[in-house]
Amino acid sequence: MIETAIVTYLNNLPALAAYKGKIYYHRVPTDIKMPWCYVQNAGGGRKKLTRVLKEPFDTLQIYIESDKQFTGYDMAYAINAALDEYRGNMGSERDLVVRCDTPRDLDGFFQTYRYMLTVHVKYLQDVVPNQH
Repeated sequence: MIETAIVTYLNNLPALAAYKGKIYYHRVPTDIKMPWCYVQNAGGGRKKLTRVLKEPFDTLQIYIESDKQFTGYDMAYAINAALDEYRGNMGSERDLVVRCDTPRDLDGFFQTYRYMLTVHVKYLQDVVPNQH
């Protein structure tokens, strides 16, 4: 699952450890203090390359929330710098090609700051034969 690979990669980056934020898949636990990030898969598709190989392409949304304006902003751009133009393996996923849009500033809730980063990922997977 591409989300797991991205979350694991980001959680192990020294550049993000300085913010003491944690990156999660889909939902943030209720007992965590800001700042935090979470990754959601916004959809994609699959292209069959050969009889045994396919190329998934997914769009991920990464939300960064903080109670301090520039902490969230800096985290968004640190994630952008870590992922944009990434090429290679990540976790169990092979041959990733990652492109990022510019981070966007969204309205936060209750005097918080929220940023969103859209990430486009192509990678390779083995084709699993149909089990009929």
